[in-house]
This record gives sequence, C-alpha cells and structure tokens, in this order.
Amino acid sequence: MAISEIGLLKLKSTASLDDPELREKLSQIKSNLEKFTGHDFHYLQQIEDPNYIYMLGQWQSLEQHYKELHSSTDWQEMVPIMQKHFDFQWMAHYDFALDNINVDTPVLGLARYVMSEGDRKNAEDSLDKARSSLKDSVGGWKVDGGRKSEEAVLLAPNEKLQEQQSIKDLKIGDATEQADIKHMRLIKNI
Repeated sequence: MAISEIGLLKLKSTASLDDPELREKLSQIKSNLEKFTGHDFHYLQQIEDPNYIYMLGQWQSLEQHYKELHSSTDWQEMVPIMQKHFDFQWMAHYDFALDNINVDTPVLGLARYVMSEGDRKNAEDSLDKARSSLKDSVGGWKVDGGRKSEEAVLLAPNEKLQEQQSIKDLKIGDATEQADIKHMRLIKNI
C-alpha cells in the first residue's frame, strides 16, 4: 500500500507565488516527483496564512523516498530551488493513500494530532470514528521513525469553511497533547 507525504513550506519574504519563474520551477519539481513515484503531487495554500504551502503526494514506501529519490540527480537539482524560495517547516509520511481525497475542493481541512508515545492504542478508535464522521476524509498514523510521540492526521474536504468546525471540535481520545488544525486550497496551474 502506498503511503502519503505531507510537507509544509513557508514562502520566504523574497518569494511570491505570483512570480511566473517560481511557478514554473514548482511545476517542474511536481512533474519530476510524479514521474519518479507514479503518483500525483499537489501544492495547496494555507487559508489562515497564505505564506504557507503544503505539498501532498504519495510514495510506494519510505525507502523509495529516502533512499531512491534522495540519491537521484533530480533531488540534487530540486533542493537548491526549494531552499531559495522556501523555509522548510515539517514533512511526514502517513499510513494512508491519497487516492480517494478530492484536493480540488473549495476547502481542505488538515488536522494533526500529537500524543504521548504509547497512547496510540487508546486513540485508534477515536480516530476511526472521526474519520467516518467526516465525509470523504482520509487519515492515519505517522510512519516515519525516530519519534518520541505518536502523530495522527486527518484530511477532510468540505464545500464551506464554516463546515470545517467539525474537524476543529475533534479530539482523538483523551491522549491528545496537541492539535493543529489548518485549512487550505489547491494552487491551480502548477
């Protein structure tokens, strides 16, 4: 089963998504990633702060991303471009596929939940209930190693921003230490 990747980038003060050159470079990077993985990749702009850009994509495995891509010449060319225009915030892989999520929706909600290591078992039922209560949502658990906490994420499309309140009200069990809820829109023509 494919795994999803969600990354967050922040535009540097010297960069703008209105810049045709930057948009072309992002398009090239997206195309390279899609060719490399065989899966779609998307850029989405955060509604709360438009300087934040999410990248959503899929991989066959962590190994495909870390070992195969990171040793490729495409990767060596992409990194300086990204570093010139963006500050890297975070990136993680999760145990669900993005095939069934509509990223081209007026609003896509992203909820990240962090809990103490070992509390995952207590929270799994709550995550399953939350996922089933949000129409057309996907979600799952972080699969990257080396963490001292557990992390779950939910992605849920909705037609209207105010309907996203359902995602704001969710708590994944009593174990949730931190919940970060943001909203985004697909950046078109990239």
